[in-house]
Amino acid sequence: TRSLREATSRRGLRHTARSEDTRWREIGTEEPEVIFLDTTGELKFLYTKADLAFVGKSLRSRGGQNFLESVRAGTPTLLGPNMQNFGVISRDFVKAGGVVQVADEAELNLTVEALLRDPTRRQQLGKKGREVFQGGLGAARRTAKILADSLAAPDGQ
Repeated sequence: TRSLREATSRRGLRHTARSEDTRWREIGTEEPEVIFLDTTGELKFLYTKADLAFVGKSLRSRGGQNFLESVRAGTPTLLGPNMQNFGVISRDFVKAGGVVQVADEAELNLTVEALLRDPTRRQQLGKKGREVFQGGLGAARRTAKILADSLAAPDGQ
């Protein structure tokens, strides 16, 4: 995160690391523009504050992280090319326009810059991601019913 902090400082953005500074949560304290989350289990609380989210471990053949919390929150979400851990669902979201998948770091930079300049596009992407998420709710229940019905049916039907 050192290079990220340096780049953030060069751009004049207020930033902090979650493990180092929690004062920004206090009333009356100006929130940072960038928060480096270096702790576990807190993303879901911050997605609603984010302008966009990028899924970690998806640029360099690591299989990708879970992106469902960000789309559920309506946060515009970007994925790298390596989403093997979430292969089918990530392809479904990309196909439906609920997330944007980039090929590499250069495309990630261009896409982030374009989205940060276009609040309407970010809003549309976040809304579509949430819609795709909502459309998938209940899939396990529907699958269980299909299986139960097929097991209960007489042979040959």
